[in-house]
Amino acid sequence: MTGKDETAERTHRRGRWALAAVAALVCVVAVVFVLRAGCGRSPDDAALTIEREHTWGDDLPLTRVVVLFYPKTYGEILVGEPRRIIAGEGTAGLMKSTLVELGKGPSDEALISPFKKELKIRGVYSSFDGTVFVDLHAGVSEAIGKGMSEEIAAIKAIAGTLFYNFPQVNRIKLLVDGEPARSLSGHVDLSGFLYPEDWMETSGIEL
Repeated sequence: MTGKDETAERTHRRGRWALAAVAALVCVVAVVFVLRAGCGRSPDDAALTIEREHTWGDDLPLTRVVVLFYPKTYGEILVGEPRRIIAGEGTAGLMKSTLVELGKGPSDEALISPFKKELKIRGVYSSFDGTVFVDLHAGVSEAIGKGMSEEIAAIKAIAGTLFYNFPQVNRIKLLVDGEPARSLSGHVDLSGFLYPEDWMETSGIEL
């Protein structure tokens, strides 16, 4: 190989090295750009991401929308009021949460609560045949008042709310301190079961 050829070969090699160096530099710049772009979120964006993760986290309580039924006046049909509640565990827990919320009274001023005091629920139990047992505390008579219309309105509210929100319920049995209730305040015979066809029709609620 002549001196002229060796010079040309060295020049060609230097050119290839230069191209390789330029390509490597471009790759480095591209990586740095991507990293900076990924880390360049504003504080608001980062806060929004954290907020979303917290909002939809598994540690937050499960909520459900139920319809609670209250009368406008005693003796009239009941009116449904949607309410978002924190659900108890399982179907029976959700039923109990629904009745506890029912006992707090309506938020609509046009409706009245058939409960003069907080409605205390000892527990709600369901069986495979669709029977639901609602166990009330012994002071339930004080919570609903002593008049016949007040007792009927309270039973309608309990029965209508459960039958409407839980169509799998075939019948309801009211208990007081774990024992079958004969009546809540002495006017309505509760020795049997509450059935949808009896209490939904008299409440004006359509399934």
